[in-house]
Amino acid sequence: MSGLTLPQKVLDAAQALTEARSGILYDELKQRYRENRRTTTRVSSSSSFKHSDFFSEWQNERMKIMNDSMKFLETCIEVIQNDQSITATRRRNFTRAVRERREVLRYEKLRHEISFKFANEQIAAEDESSDHLLEFLAAFAGADNLLSAYDELLRQYLDGKQINPGKTLAINDHVPRTKHSQWQTHFRESCREFYDAEDLDRESAAGNLFCVVTGQYWKVEEFKTAHIVPWYLGGRTAAYMFGIPPEHGDRQVIWNKQNSLPMCDKIERLFDNHQVTIAPGSNAGEFIFLVFDLHAGKQELKLRDGSKIKIEDLHGQPLQFRNDNRPRPEYVFWHFLFTLKRRRVAGVMEWEFDQEKIALKFPQKEQKIALQQMFGRKTGLIRKSTLAALAKREGFDTLPGDFKDWMTSYGIEDDGTGTAGKDEDSLQESDLAGLQTEEFEQIFGN
Repeated sequence: MSGLTLPQKVLDAAQALTEARSGILYDELKQRYRENRRTTTRVSSSSSFKHSDFFSEWQNERMKIMNDSMKFLETCIEVIQNDQSITATRRRNFTRAVRERREVLRYEKLRHEISFKFANEQIAAEDESSDHLLEFLAAFAGADNLLSAYDELLRQYLDGKQINPGKTLAINDHVPRTKHSQWQTHFRESCREFYDAEDLDRESAAGNLFCVVTGQYWKVEEFKTAHIVPWYLGGRTAAYMFGIPPEHGDRQVIWNKQNSLPMCDKIERLFDNHQVTIAPGSNAGEFIFLVFDLHAGKQELKLRDGSKIKIEDLHGQPLQFRNDNRPRPEYVFWHFLFTLKRRRVAGVMEWEFDQEKIALKFPQKEQKIALQQMFGRKTGLIRKSTLAALAKREGFDTLPGDFKDWMTSYGIEDDGTGTAGKDEDSLQESDLAGLQTEEFEQIFGN
Protein backbone atom coordinates (compact mmCIF):
# COMPACT_ATOMS: atom_id res chain seq x y z
CA MET A 1 0.00 0.00 0.00
CA SER A 2 1.48 3.33 -1.05
CA GLY A 3 1.28 6.51 0.99
CA LEU A 4 -1.80 8.70 1.02
CA THR A 5 -1.63 12.46 0.49
CA LEU A 6 -3.78 13.41 3.47
CA PRO A 7 -3.29 15.77 6.44
CA GLN A 8 -1.15 14.17 9.12
CA LYS A 9 -3.88 14.58 11.71
CA VAL A 10 -6.23 12.54 9.51
CA LEU A 11 -3.65 9.79 9.11
CA ASP A 12 -2.94 9.79 12.85
CA ALA A 13 -6.62 9.62 13.76
CA ALA A 14 -7.30 6.90 11.19
CA GLN A 15 -4.31 4.89 12.40
CA ALA A 16 -5.42 5.14 16.04
CA LEU A 17 -8.97 4.11 15.18
CA THR A 18 -7.88 1.24 12.92
CA GLU A 19 -5.40 0.00 15.52
CA ALA A 20 -8.09 0.03 18.20
CA ARG A 21 -10.54 -1.83 15.99
CA SER A 22 -8.33 -4.24 14.06
CA GLY A 23 -4.79 -3.92 15.39
CA ILE A 24 -3.62 -2.48 12.04
CA LEU A 25 -0.77 0.06 12.07
CA TYR A 26 -0.40 2.24 8.98
CA ASP A 27 3.42 2.36 9.06
CA GLU A 28 3.60 -1.41 9.49
CA LEU A 29 1.11 -1.84 6.67
CA LYS A 30 3.31 0.18 4.31
CA GLN A 31 6.34 -1.86 5.34
CA ARG A 32 4.49 -5.14 4.76
CA TYR A 33 3.45 -3.88 1.34
CA ARG A 34 7.03 -3.01 0.38
CA GLU A 35 8.39 -6.32 1.62
CA ASN A 36 5.73 -8.32 -0.18
CA ARG A 37 6.35 -6.39 -3.38
CA ARG A 38 10.08 -7.08 -3.19
CA THR A 39 9.44 -10.73 -2.31
CA THR A 40 12.42 -11.16 0.02
CA THR A 41 11.90 -14.93 0.19
CA ARG A 42 13.75 -16.60 -2.66
CA VAL A 43 13.17 -19.94 -4.27
CA SER A 44 15.91 -22.17 -5.59
CA SER A 45 14.13 -23.51 -8.66
CA SER A 46 10.76 -23.93 -10.33
CA SER A 47 10.25 -27.19 -8.44
CA SER A 48 10.21 -25.22 -5.19
CA PHE A 49 6.71 -24.00 -6.04
CA LYS A 50 5.41 -27.55 -6.05
CA HIS A 51 7.25 -28.73 -2.93
CA SER A 52 6.96 -25.74 -0.59
CA ASP A 53 4.33 -23.40 0.73
CA PHE A 54 6.24 -20.35 -0.50
CA PHE A 55 3.87 -19.41 -3.30
CA SER A 56 0.71 -19.83 -1.22
CA GLU A 57 2.26 -17.90 1.65
CA TRP A 58 3.18 -15.04 -0.66
CA GLN A 59 -0.31 -14.98 -2.18
CA ASN A 60 -2.07 -15.15 1.18
CA GLU A 61 0.07 -12.39 2.66
CA ARG A 62 -0.66 -10.16 -0.31
CA MET A 63 -4.40 -10.72 0.11
CA LYS A 64 -4.15 -9.91 3.84
CA ILE A 65 -2.31 -6.68 3.03
CA MET A 66 -5.01 -5.62 0.59
CA ASN A 67 -7.80 -6.47 3.05
CA ASP A 68 -6.05 -4.49 5.81
CA SER A 69 -5.51 -1.60 3.40
CA MET A 70 -9.21 -1.56 2.56
CA LYS A 71 -10.05 -1.37 6.29
CA PHE A 72 -7.63 1.51 6.76
CA LEU A 73 -9.09 3.41 3.79
CA GLU A 74 -12.62 2.92 5.10
CA THR A 75 -11.49 4.34 8.45
CA CYS A 76 -9.87 7.32 6.69
CA ILE A 77 -13.18 8.14 5.02
CA GLU A 78 -14.95 7.94 8.38
CA VAL A 79 -12.40 10.23 10.05
CA ILE A 80 -12.51 12.78 7.23
CA GLN A 81 -16.29 12.98 7.19
CA ASN A 82 -16.48 13.40 10.99
CA ASP A 83 -13.72 16.03 11.26
CA GLN A 84 -15.54 19.36 11.35
CA SER A 85 -12.26 21.29 11.49
CA ILE A 86 -11.78 20.47 7.80
CA THR A 87 -13.72 22.66 5.39
CA ALA A 88 -16.57 21.06 3.47
CA THR A 89 -14.71 21.44 0.17
CA ARG A 90 -11.56 19.78 1.51
CA ARG A 91 -13.63 17.01 3.08
CA ARG A 92 -15.18 16.27 -0.31
CA ASN A 93 -11.81 16.35 -2.05
CA PHE A 94 -10.12 14.12 0.53
CA THR A 95 -13.04 11.68 0.52
CA ARG A 96 -12.98 11.47 -3.26
CA ALA A 97 -9.22 10.85 -3.27
CA VAL A 98 -9.49 8.04 -0.71
CA ARG A 99 -12.43 6.47 -2.54
CA GLU A 100 -10.47 6.52 -5.78
CA ARG A 101 -7.56 4.82 -4.01
CA ARG A 102 -9.98 2.27 -2.58
CA GLU A 103 -11.38 1.59 -6.05
CA VAL A 104 -7.89 1.00 -7.43
CA LEU A 105 -7.22 -1.37 -4.57
CA ARG A 106 -10.49 -3.20 -5.17
CA TYR A 107 -9.49 -3.86 -8.78
CA GLU A 108 -6.03 -4.90 -7.63
CA LYS A 109 -7.63 -7.48 -5.35
CA LEU A 110 -9.70 -8.76 -8.25
CA ARG A 111 -6.57 -9.07 -10.41
CA HIS A 112 -4.83 -10.93 -7.62
CA GLU A 113 -7.72 -13.33 -7.09
CA ILE A 114 -7.93 -14.15 -10.80
CA SER A 115 -4.18 -14.58 -11.21
CA PHE A 116 -4.05 -16.61 -7.98
CA LYS A 117 -6.67 -19.04 -9.27
CA PHE A 118 -5.18 -19.25 -12.76
CA ALA A 119 -1.63 -19.77 -11.46
CA ASN A 120 -2.63 -22.53 -9.08
CA GLU A 121 -4.63 -24.28 -11.79
CA GLN A 122 -1.57 -24.23 -14.03
CA ILE A 123 0.81 -25.31 -11.26
CA ALA A 124 -1.46 -28.25 -10.43
CA ALA A 125 -1.36 -29.41 -14.05
CA GLU A 126 1.28 -31.94 -15.02
CA ASP A 127 2.09 -30.77 -18.53
CA GLU A 128 4.41 -28.57 -20.56
CA SER A 129 2.49 -25.37 -19.80
CA SER A 130 2.85 -26.07 -16.08
CA ASP A 131 6.64 -26.43 -16.40
CA HIS A 132 6.83 -23.18 -18.39
CA LEU A 133 4.80 -21.28 -15.79
CA LEU A 134 6.86 -22.61 -12.87
CA GLU A 135 10.11 -21.55 -14.57
CA PHE A 136 8.56 -18.16 -15.30
CA LEU A 137 7.49 -17.61 -11.66
CA ALA A 138 10.78 -18.91 -10.28
CA ALA A 139 12.80 -16.54 -12.45
CA PHE A 140 10.89 -13.51 -11.18
CA ALA A 141 10.87 -14.72 -7.57
CA GLY A 142 14.62 -15.24 -7.74
CA ALA A 143 14.96 -11.62 -8.84
CA ASP A 144 12.83 -10.41 -5.90
CA ASN A 145 10.03 -9.32 -8.21
CA LEU A 146 7.28 -11.89 -8.13
CA LEU A 147 4.62 -9.18 -8.40
CA SER A 148 5.84 -8.33 -11.90
CA ALA A 149 5.39 -11.98 -12.78
CA TYR A 150 1.82 -11.73 -11.54
CA ASP A 151 1.18 -8.70 -13.72
CA GLU A 152 2.64 -10.44 -16.76
CA LEU A 153 0.68 -13.58 -15.93
CA LEU A 154 -2.56 -11.62 -15.89
CA ARG A 155 -1.65 -9.97 -19.21
CA GLN A 156 -1.23 -13.38 -20.78
CA TYR A 157 -4.47 -14.54 -19.18
CA LEU A 158 -6.40 -11.59 -20.57
CA ASP A 159 -4.81 -11.87 -23.99
CA GLY A 160 -5.21 -15.57 -24.51
CA LYS A 161 -7.04 -17.63 -21.90
CA GLN A 162 -9.98 -19.56 -23.32
CA ILE A 163 -13.03 -19.18 -21.08
CA ASN A 164 -15.55 -20.78 -23.42
CA PRO A 165 -14.88 -22.47 -26.78
CA GLY A 166 -14.19 -19.74 -29.32
CA LYS A 167 -14.53 -16.92 -26.79
CA THR A 168 -11.74 -15.09 -25.00
CA LEU A 169 -12.06 -13.12 -21.80
CA ALA A 170 -13.76 -9.83 -22.69
CA ILE A 171 -12.31 -6.47 -21.78
CA ASN A 172 -15.60 -5.50 -20.14
CA ASP A 173 -15.26 -8.23 -17.50
CA HIS A 174 -13.98 -5.39 -15.26
CA VAL A 175 -10.50 -6.84 -14.85
CA PRO A 176 -8.01 -4.01 -15.40
CA ARG A 177 -4.83 -4.68 -17.32
CA THR A 178 -1.51 -3.64 -15.84
CA LYS A 179 1.15 -1.72 -17.69
CA HIS A 180 4.43 -3.58 -17.81
CA SER A 181 6.87 -1.15 -16.15
CA GLN A 182 9.72 -1.80 -18.60
CA TRP A 183 7.44 -1.35 -21.60
CA GLN A 184 5.99 1.82 -20.13
CA THR A 185 9.42 3.29 -19.45
CA HIS A 186 10.61 2.48 -22.98
CA PHE A 187 7.34 3.83 -24.41
CA ARG A 188 7.72 7.12 -22.54
CA GLU A 189 11.35 7.56 -23.58
CA SER A 190 10.61 6.62 -27.20
CA CYS A 191 7.75 9.12 -27.32
CA ARG A 192 9.87 11.99 -26.03
CA GLU A 193 12.68 11.18 -28.44
CA PHE A 194 10.34 10.65 -31.41
CA TYR A 195 8.56 14.00 -30.96
CA ASP A 196 11.64 15.81 -29.59
CA ALA A 197 9.45 16.65 -26.59
CA GLU A 198 12.31 17.22 -24.15
CA ASP A 199 14.17 20.50 -24.64
CA LEU A 200 17.60 19.93 -23.10
CA ASP A 201 18.43 23.64 -23.38
CA ARG A 202 15.71 24.51 -20.86
CA GLU A 203 15.92 24.03 -17.10
CA SER A 204 13.88 21.01 -16.03
CA ALA A 205 12.85 22.79 -12.81
CA ALA A 206 11.15 25.46 -14.92
CA GLY A 207 9.59 22.92 -17.29
CA ASN A 208 11.30 21.45 -20.33
CA LEU A 209 8.75 18.92 -21.65
CA PHE A 210 6.65 20.09 -24.59
CA CYS A 211 2.90 19.38 -24.73
CA VAL A 212 1.63 19.12 -28.31
CA VAL A 213 -1.87 20.27 -27.30
CA THR A 214 -1.07 23.41 -25.31
CA GLY A 215 2.18 24.26 -27.07
CA GLN A 216 3.66 24.91 -23.60
CA TYR A 217 6.51 23.42 -21.58
CA TRP A 218 5.74 21.51 -18.39
CA LYS A 219 7.63 19.98 -15.46
CA VAL A 220 8.13 16.23 -15.37
CA GLU A 221 5.57 15.77 -12.57
CA GLU A 222 2.98 17.60 -14.72
CA PHE A 223 3.65 15.59 -17.85
CA LYS A 224 2.34 12.31 -19.29
CA THR A 225 2.74 10.11 -22.34
CA ALA A 226 -0.71 9.35 -23.74
CA HIS A 227 -1.64 6.14 -25.54
CA ILE A 228 -3.92 6.91 -28.49
CA VAL A 229 -5.20 3.35 -28.84
CA PRO A 230 -5.48 2.59 -25.09
CA TRP A 231 -2.93 0.25 -23.52
CA TYR A 232 -5.63 -1.59 -21.55
CA LEU A 233 -7.11 -3.03 -24.76
CA GLY A 234 -4.05 -5.24 -25.04
CA GLY A 235 -2.18 -6.51 -28.05
CA ARG A 236 -4.71 -9.18 -28.96
CA THR A 237 -7.58 -6.69 -29.25
CA ALA A 238 -5.41 -4.13 -31.04
CA ALA A 239 -4.38 -6.75 -33.59
CA TYR A 240 -8.04 -7.75 -33.97
CA MET A 241 -8.90 -4.11 -34.61
CA PHE A 242 -6.33 -3.33 -37.25
CA GLY A 243 -6.26 -6.73 -38.93
CA ILE A 244 -2.77 -7.94 -38.04
CA PRO A 245 -1.60 -11.24 -36.49
CA PRO A 246 -2.37 -11.33 -32.73
CA GLU A 247 1.26 -11.78 -31.73
CA HIS A 248 2.16 -8.41 -33.31
CA GLY A 249 -0.51 -6.31 -31.57
CA ASP A 250 1.59 -5.17 -28.61
CA ARG A 251 4.73 -4.27 -30.56
CA GLN A 252 3.14 -2.81 -33.69
CA VAL A 253 0.20 -0.99 -32.10
CA ILE A 254 -0.03 -0.64 -28.31
CA TRP A 255 3.62 0.18 -27.57
CA ASN A 256 4.40 1.74 -30.94
CA LYS A 257 5.87 5.23 -30.52
CA GLN A 258 3.43 6.46 -33.18
CA ASN A 259 0.61 5.42 -30.83
CA SER A 260 1.84 8.04 -28.35
CA LEU A 261 1.42 11.75 -27.77
CA PRO A 262 3.26 13.89 -25.19
CA MET A 263 0.76 15.91 -23.13
CA CYS A 264 0.38 17.70 -19.83
CA ASP A 265 -1.20 15.43 -17.24
CA LYS A 266 -4.61 17.12 -17.03
CA ILE A 267 -5.25 16.85 -20.77
CA GLU A 268 -3.92 13.29 -20.82
CA ARG A 269 -6.52 12.25 -18.23
CA LEU A 270 -9.33 13.81 -20.27
CA PHE A 271 -8.00 12.18 -23.44
CA ASP A 272 -7.81 8.81 -21.70
CA ASN A 273 -11.43 9.21 -20.55
CA HIS A 274 -12.62 10.14 -24.06
CA GLN A 275 -13.76 13.58 -22.87
CA VAL A 276 -11.50 15.18 -25.47
CA THR A 277 -10.08 13.71 -28.64
CA ILE A 278 -8.06 14.49 -31.75
CA ALA A 279 -9.01 14.24 -35.41
CA PRO A 280 -6.92 14.33 -38.59
CA GLY A 281 -7.03 17.77 -40.18
CA SER A 282 -7.47 18.79 -43.80
CA ASN A 283 -3.76 19.16 -44.45
CA ALA A 284 -1.23 16.35 -44.41
CA GLY A 285 0.29 15.93 -40.97
CA GLU A 286 -2.29 18.17 -39.30
CA PHE A 287 -4.28 17.10 -36.25
CA ILE A 288 -7.04 19.05 -34.52
CA PHE A 289 -7.83 19.04 -30.78
CA LEU A 290 -11.54 18.60 -30.03
CA VAL A 291 -13.36 19.13 -26.71
CA PHE A 292 -16.68 17.33 -26.34
CA ASP A 293 -17.30 17.14 -22.60
CA LEU A 294 -18.91 20.28 -21.14
CA HIS A 295 -17.36 19.85 -17.69
CA ALA A 296 -13.93 19.12 -19.16
CA GLY A 297 -14.07 22.27 -21.26
CA LYS A 298 -14.56 24.44 -18.17
CA GLN A 299 -11.44 23.11 -16.45
CA GLU A 300 -8.51 25.49 -16.27
CA LEU A 301 -4.84 25.07 -17.01
CA LYS A 302 -2.28 27.25 -15.25
CA LEU A 303 0.56 28.08 -17.61
CA ARG A 304 4.20 28.76 -16.76
CA ASP A 305 3.74 32.54 -16.96
CA GLY A 306 0.98 32.38 -14.34
CA SER A 307 -1.86 32.92 -16.81
CA LYS A 308 -4.79 30.53 -17.04
CA ILE A 309 -6.71 29.13 -19.98
CA LYS A 310 -9.77 26.93 -20.15
CA ILE A 311 -9.61 23.59 -21.92
CA GLU A 312 -12.44 24.72 -24.19
CA ASP A 313 -10.18 27.52 -25.48
CA LEU A 314 -8.08 24.82 -27.16
CA HIS A 315 -11.04 23.35 -29.06
CA GLY A 316 -10.46 23.32 -32.81
CA GLN A 317 -6.79 24.27 -32.48
CA PRO A 318 -4.15 22.31 -34.40
CA LEU A 319 -1.61 20.31 -32.45
CA GLN A 320 1.88 21.79 -32.33
CA PHE A 321 4.96 19.65 -32.96
CA ARG A 322 8.67 20.40 -32.58
CA ASN A 323 9.67 18.23 -35.55
CA ASP A 324 8.17 16.47 -38.58
CA ASN A 325 7.22 13.25 -36.77
CA ARG A 326 3.51 12.54 -36.35
CA PRO A 327 1.25 9.86 -34.86
CA ARG A 328 -0.34 7.38 -37.25
CA PRO A 329 -3.59 8.92 -38.50
CA GLU A 330 -5.50 5.63 -38.28
CA TYR A 331 -4.85 5.51 -34.52
CA VAL A 332 -5.93 9.12 -34.13
CA PHE A 333 -9.06 8.59 -36.16
CA TRP A 334 -9.92 5.46 -34.16
CA HIS A 335 -9.81 7.51 -30.94
CA PHE A 336 -11.94 10.20 -32.56
CA LEU A 337 -14.59 7.75 -33.80
CA PHE A 338 -14.74 5.76 -30.62
CA THR A 339 -15.02 8.89 -28.47
CA LEU A 340 -18.14 9.86 -30.40
CA LYS A 341 -19.48 6.33 -30.23
CA ARG A 342 -19.00 6.04 -26.49
CA ARG A 343 -20.72 9.36 -25.89
CA ARG A 344 -23.66 8.38 -28.06
CA VAL A 345 -24.12 4.90 -26.59
CA ALA A 346 -23.73 6.19 -23.03
CA GLY A 347 -26.21 9.00 -23.69
CA VAL A 348 -23.77 11.65 -22.46
CA MET A 349 -25.39 15.07 -22.17
CA GLU A 350 -25.30 17.00 -25.47
CA TRP A 351 -23.84 14.11 -27.47
CA GLU A 352 -26.25 14.95 -30.28
CA PHE A 353 -24.41 18.25 -30.78
CA ASP A 354 -21.00 16.62 -31.15
CA GLN A 355 -20.94 16.95 -34.93
CA GLU A 356 -21.63 20.67 -34.60
CA LYS A 357 -18.70 21.00 -32.19
CA ILE A 358 -16.29 19.42 -34.64
CA ALA A 359 -14.17 22.13 -36.21
CA LEU A 360 -13.94 20.04 -39.40
CA LYS A 361 -17.16 20.23 -41.43
CA PHE A 362 -17.48 16.75 -42.89
CA PRO A 363 -17.78 15.70 -45.58
CA GLN A 364 -15.76 18.36 -47.37
CA LYS A 365 -14.28 17.01 -50.58
CA GLU A 366 -10.67 16.72 -49.40
CA GLN A 367 -11.64 15.23 -46.05
CA LYS A 368 -14.07 12.80 -47.64
CA ILE A 369 -11.30 11.53 -49.93
CA ALA A 370 -8.98 11.18 -46.94
CA LEU A 371 -11.58 9.19 -45.02
CA GLN A 372 -12.35 6.96 -47.98
CA GLN A 373 -8.63 6.26 -48.36
CA MET A 374 -8.44 5.34 -44.70
CA PHE A 375 -11.45 3.02 -44.89
CA GLY A 376 -11.29 2.03 -48.57
CA ARG A 377 -11.31 -1.46 -50.08
CA LYS A 378 -7.71 -1.55 -51.32
CA THR A 379 -5.79 0.93 -49.16
CA GLY A 380 -8.00 1.03 -46.07
CA LEU A 381 -6.26 0.90 -42.72
CA ILE A 382 -9.34 0.19 -40.57
CA ARG A 383 -12.52 -1.65 -41.52
CA LYS A 384 -16.08 -1.27 -40.33
CA SER A 385 -16.12 -4.88 -39.28
CA THR A 386 -13.15 -4.34 -36.98
CA LEU A 387 -14.91 -1.39 -35.37
CA ALA A 388 -17.95 -3.61 -34.84
CA ALA A 389 -15.79 -6.29 -33.28
CA LEU A 390 -14.07 -3.73 -31.07
CA ALA A 391 -17.40 -2.30 -29.95
CA LYS A 392 -18.46 -5.79 -28.91
CA ARG A 393 -15.21 -6.32 -27.01
CA GLU A 394 -15.77 -3.00 -25.26
CA GLY A 395 -19.11 -4.18 -23.91
CA PHE A 396 -21.56 -2.92 -26.53
CA ASP A 397 -23.90 -5.53 -28.01
CA THR A 398 -23.15 -4.58 -31.58
CA LEU A 399 -22.48 -1.58 -33.80
CA PRO A 400 -25.89 0.15 -34.07
CA GLY A 401 -27.38 0.65 -37.51
CA ASP A 402 -27.69 4.39 -37.03
CA PHE A 403 -23.98 4.57 -36.24
CA LYS A 404 -23.21 2.75 -39.50
CA ASP A 405 -25.36 5.30 -41.34
CA TRP A 406 -23.55 8.09 -39.53
CA MET A 407 -20.19 6.66 -40.60
CA THR A 408 -21.43 6.52 -44.19
CA SER A 409 -22.42 10.19 -43.98
CA TYR A 410 -18.77 10.92 -43.15
CA GLY A 411 -17.73 9.41 -46.46
CA ILE A 412 -16.72 5.96 -45.19
CA GLU A 413 -17.44 3.35 -47.84
CA ASP A 414 -18.25 -0.34 -47.45
CA ASP A 415 -15.10 -2.16 -46.37
CA GLY A 416 -15.45 -4.89 -48.98
CA THR A 417 -14.41 -7.66 -46.59
CA GLY A 418 -17.18 -10.01 -47.66
CA THR A 419 -19.04 -9.71 -44.37
CA ALA A 420 -21.97 -7.70 -45.68
CA GLY A 421 -25.26 -9.27 -44.76
CA LYS A 422 -23.76 -11.41 -42.02
CA ASP A 423 -24.93 -11.18 -38.46
CA GLU A 424 -22.10 -9.25 -36.79
CA ASP A 425 -22.56 -11.26 -33.62
CA SER A 426 -21.55 -14.36 -35.58
CA LEU A 427 -18.41 -12.89 -37.12
CA GLN A 428 -15.42 -15.11 -36.47
CA GLU A 429 -11.84 -14.01 -36.09
CA SER A 430 -11.08 -15.56 -39.48
CA ASP A 431 -13.37 -12.99 -41.06
CA LEU A 432 -11.21 -10.26 -39.53
CA ALA A 433 -7.81 -11.75 -40.25
CA GLY A 434 -6.93 -8.64 -42.28
CA LEU A 435 -3.52 -7.66 -43.52
CA GLN A 436 -0.61 -10.06 -43.58
CA THR A 437 2.55 -8.96 -41.82
CA GLU A 438 4.36 -7.96 -45.01
CA GLU A 439 1.36 -5.92 -46.17
CA PHE A 440 1.18 -4.26 -42.77
CA GLU A 441 4.86 -3.30 -42.87
CA GLN A 442 4.49 -2.03 -46.43
CA ILE A 443 1.71 0.34 -45.36
CA PHE A 444 3.01 1.36 -41.93
CA GLY A 445 6.75 0.91 -42.25
CA ASN A 446 8.89 -1.06 -39.81
